[in-house]
Amino acid sequence: MTEKKSHLTKENQKRLERLKADAHERILKREFVQFRVDEQMMALLIKVANHKRQPLGVMVRDWVAHKLAEEAAVLPLPSVKLANGRTLNEKSAQTDIEKIVLSHQSGRIKLSDKEYRTLMDWLLDRYLANKYARASASMFMEAGSA
Repeated sequence: MTEKKSHLTKENQKRLERLKADAHERILKREFVQFRVDEQMMALLIKVANHKRQPLGVMVRDWVAHKLAEEAAVLPLPSVKLANGRTLNEKSAQTDIEKIVLSHQSGRIKLSDKEYRTLMDWLLDRYLANKYARASASMFMEAGSA
């Protein structure tokens, strides 16, 4: 596989990355995302929402939460080499990672800032994936009983 060459200079690539990061930050703060759909898809979305007797936005948000839970549950943990020589990767049990983070927080072991942030990000991703999976499961169970 050949590597795709960018037509941007390094300076412009850095600028583009900063612009993307700023845009993501604004989206996070607003908690609002917009996207386009064609007329046929919109008509079908409205038809399904009416059939389910749900507001369109609520239905789409629930669908996104359900798909997000599926996708987030399989996010790989980047390999992290700890100062003690141990390498944590996606095969490491979540409870092991939780124990390591708690040990760091209590001062029993010392992680670098990068190690700590990486593990905390991974745990947060897993927590959110589980949260959305539970919400999604209860939503579909309620829909099935209606």
